Amino acid sequence: MNFSQKHRPKRFDEISGQEHIRATLTQEIKKEKLGHAFLFCGPRGVGKTTMARILARAINCQKKENGAEPCNECESCKRILDGKSFDILEMDAASHTGVDNIRLEILENIHFGPSREKYKVFIIDEVHMLSGAAFNALLKTLEEPPSHVIFIFATTEARKLPETIISRCQRFDFARLSIKEIMHRLTALAKKEDREINEDVLFSIARFSEGYLRDAESLFSQVLILDSSPITLEDAKIILPQSFIREAIILLQYIGANDEVKAISYITEIVEKGADPSRFTEEFLHILRSMLFGNIGAELMLLSQTFSLEITQEISDVGKNFQESEALLLIEYLLEAQPYFGKTAIIQFPLELAIIQFFASRKKNSLKKMLQQKDQSRVVQQGHEEISQNFFSHELKQKKDEEKNEMQELGIIDLSILRARWQDVLAVSSELNHSLNIILALIEPDRIEDGHVVFSCPFRFHKEKLEEKKTTNVLHRIFQRVYGNSFPFRLEVFGEKNQAQKLVEAFGGEMVA
Repeated sequence: MNFSQKHRPKRFDEISGQEHIRATLTQEIKKEKLGHAFLFCGPRGVGKTTMARILARAINCQKKENGAEPCNECESCKRILDGKSFDILEMDAASHTGVDNIRLEILENIHFGPSREKYKVFIIDEVHMLSGAAFNALLKTLEEPPSHVIFIFATTEARKLPETIISRCQRFDFARLSIKEIMHRLTALAKKEDREINEDVLFSIARFSEGYLRDAESLFSQVLILDSSPITLEDAKIILPQSFIREAIILLQYIGANDEVKAISYITEIVEKGADPSRFTEEFLHILRSMLFGNIGAELMLLSQTFSLEITQEISDVGKNFQESEALLLIEYLLEAQPYFGKTAIIQFPLELAIIQFFASRKKNSLKKMLQQKDQSRVVQQGHEEISQNFFSHELKQKKDEEKNEMQELGIIDLSILRARWQDVLAVSSELNHSLNIILALIEPDRIEDGHVVFSCPFRFHKEKLEEKKTTNVLHRIFQRVYGNSFPFRLEVFGEKNQAQKLVEAFGGEMVA
């Protein structure tokens, strides 16, 4: 007997997670108000088949505990546990897809009453694999099922099921388990196996399993092979997938300290240690996600439960060097880089390029802030001069207002006015759309050409985002509010080619679309 079979839950209260499903099913059993067909949907390895088997025993159990739990001791429970009950049929639709299988296994037996149990139960795993003809054959039975028959369908691809089948079932959606739920399960298994395992090992297993309990139990069983007691994280590293969390935090520290040279050099060092750049970027994104949550609120960061408390605190400390907009921008560049891993001559180049783009944007934003501060100082100084010297005469102000009104009526705006009030555009956009504000801070009014204002964008995905109809409508609203009238505009990327493509070509790589 393998590890998963040895420790497979035999009662509802032994199942990890899925509380909403357990509560509903136990109430139906207690009140004897069972549906005739159940549909268990959800990802692999989260307990769908286990729940189906427990349900099959519970509804046939002769001595239910607490009105719903199978006792696993009565004759019915023992027959079902041993696989000797003729009234419980399990079928894998992946290997029995045809209509002939449905006729032979189900339709020819369905009208005969159960031989020894209270109900005949048909458990069909991966039911979405059945053919169209097989579904049609099942449909009539689902419409008018015999009272002694219960169907339990399990699937990882509910969207592939015909609506006519789904509508005739009581649907339950299984979710991936949280790190806390998986750790609770692994702790219980360690006690059953009488093994002492450090908590950070269990945490690492839970995190690597990404919510799939079956994967966590499989990895846990491999760790149990180790002879040490207690089993430490250092011991488990020979079995656990390689992690570069610490290296990712160090890279983030270099970026936070605005040390571009060390950041890029460290990426090369990480790759030389054997890190896969694509996998490392995924780890890096997990850390940035946690940091972003920390910037929003410490409670949200802890609720995400992505890392241990020690790692979470380190990420929180690094996050103090980043504004929320910077974290969002870095995440955006890394997500944009992901499709290009494995498609360049230099394997880490997409990651390096994303970091370089981030530093370039940070420099540009710093320059804009410095210029903005100088402009504000100049405006304040001019204001003092105007008050003391009455420099601005009433006639001159009236003339300028008339010229501005004339331009607004014609739908034309002067480039100098556009640039002078661009900070007002950013202020308004931050109120309406925070993501749009981040992009507008990176573009600049370049020129007026053929009656259109031409804006220059640093990257193509910024241009495509601003050209979306809903975004364009928001921009017109902002311009109307700031300048008193909107105006036609178009967008261009700096130069003829995307900067990313230029850099790839400069380093001798090849970017594949």
